[in-house]
Amino acid sequence: LRLASCFNNADGDRYYEAAAAANRVIKEFPKHEKAGDAAYYRYIYLMNQFRFSRDEGDQKRFQDARKFFTNRYSDHEKAKDLAYFEALEALERGRRLISGGKPSEGKTVLLETLDQLKNVDDASALYELALARRGQVYYELGAIDSSYDKQALDTFTDYLDKARNPKGRMEITDPARLEKRQRAMAHADFYTGKVHFRRQKWQPTIDVLGTFLVKH
Repeated sequence: LRLASCFNNADGDRYYEAAAAANRVIKEFPKHEKAGDAAYYRYIYLMNQFRFSRDEGDQKRFQDARKFFTNRYSDHEKAKDLAYFEALEALERGRRLISGGKPSEGKTVLLETLDQLKNVDDASALYELALARRGQVYYELGAIDSSYDKQALDTFTDYLDKARNPKGRMEITDPARLEKRQRAMAHADFYTGKVHFRRQKWQPTIDVLGTFLVKH
């Protein structure tokens, strides 16, 4: 698994090699205590490798890996994170349907994606990424109905206000969650700028994206 992690973190998107290393753990040490971890990360690596592919065979690779993990390790501590990654799969599927000339089907998938993101446990390290992704879903819906742009901006603004002025459950000290917060805030800022750009609001676009690299 350490080798898999090395491939995952190496330059050049070596996710497939990471998945192959994780797969060796599953095949050669199926009863090892880390076999569940290997199954989980194999799915994540394959999804990172093929999520944006339009090839059905590529899509099946990571979907089968997810089903394997779910069926074999449903009680694993990482199982609660699957709602987030399943939502990512759906988000990309909906986006492709819209760009492929099937707006009605794409809208249906994206609205379902919002429900999936709401199922991400607030105790999960991925919770804040899920909040930011909700805004992205509204952004993608805005491609077919501009009224969703306001919902996207409201979602990003609400999340960023909570992240910058944390109270209650948003007060966190766990390093893994803090790292995810930085990623989520960057994601929210970036898509905020994209919404402004699409609406031809030039100064707000400059205000957000002009300082993006400095802030993130």
